[in-house]
Amino acid sequence: MNKGIFLFLMVLSFSCVPSEYSHSYLECTENSNGATDWIMKCISNEYQVQKDELDKAIKKNIEIDSSIKTNLSNYRKAIDKRITEKCSIYYLLDGDRGNISEAQCELDELMTYKKILHDFYEMHSAG
Repeated sequence: MNKGIFLFLMVLSFSCVPSEYSHSYLECTENSNGATDWIMKCISNEYQVQKDELDKAIKKNIEIDSSIKTNLSNYRKAIDKRITEKCSIYYLLDGDRGNISEAQCELDELMTYKKILHDFYEMHSAG
């Protein structure tokens, strides 16, 4: 198996549910041809998209119910630390494999926290 195909398959193997990724991310990784720099750029751009969406959702829900502000603010601050701690294991892998795996892990973990908060907001707003 050539290196490019292997790297592309490795990125997809971490995937949460593909529909959770933005269309631009799916298109970017599909067009990467397994090039590490391109894959890393795809992941980095998607991480920023997902992070911005998470932060907007938190802000919106704090505006709706200010009583949860402190807890959500503390939770949001802890997310980045937790993601880094969980995904840092991939740093032990050498080269592209480690870099891509760590970045993809961070993206997927961010999306997991985003889903947890989404589920919380649905339950919170239901009463």
